Amino acid sequence: RSTTMSSSVSEVKTHVIISQAISLLLQIERKIKTYFDETSLKRGEEISPALMEAIRKSKISVIVFSKNYAYSSWCLRELVFILQCRREYGQFVLPIFYDVDPSHLRKQDESYREAFVKHEEYKDKTDVLRKWRDALEISANLSGFDSRAIRFSF
Repeated sequence: RSTTMSSSVSEVKTHVIISQAISLLLQIERKIKTYFDETSLKRGEEISPALMEAIRKSKISVIVFSKNYAYSSWCLRELVFILQCRREYGQFVLPIFYDVDPSHLRKQDESYREAFVKHEEYKDKTDVLRKWRDALEISANLSGFDSRAIRFSF
C-alpha cells in the first residue's frame, strides 16, 4: 500500500471506533450530553476552566488512548483530573485503547517510555511526572475496549 492509502485506512478505523463508542453511549441513554473541547491548546497552557468544569460535572468520561497520547502534557493533566473526579464523585471512566496495548500504559514502555523522555522539561517537577505515571497505570487497569480485539469487515 502507498503511504496515502495507509493513512486513509487508519483515519477510517479511528472514525469507526470513536463513532461506535459514542453510538453505544447514546443508545444507553438518549439524554447524554457530550462535550468536545475544540479550542486548540498550546503547549504549556493550562486546561481551560470550562473544560475542567465540564469534566467535573460529567457522569462518564471516555478516554481514547493511542500510541501518541502520552506525548501530550495537556492530555496527561486532563487524565489526572478525570481520575480525581472518579475518586471524588464516582465518575465512570471508560478507556478505549486504540491500537495500543494497555500494558504499555501500565509499564510505560514502547511509545509511552519515549514520551516520558520527551517530558524532560518537567524533571524538576517529579510529583507531576509521578501523577501522570500513576494515572496511566490506573487507567490501564480499568475495564475498557481494546481496538486490537475488534475486527471490522467492510
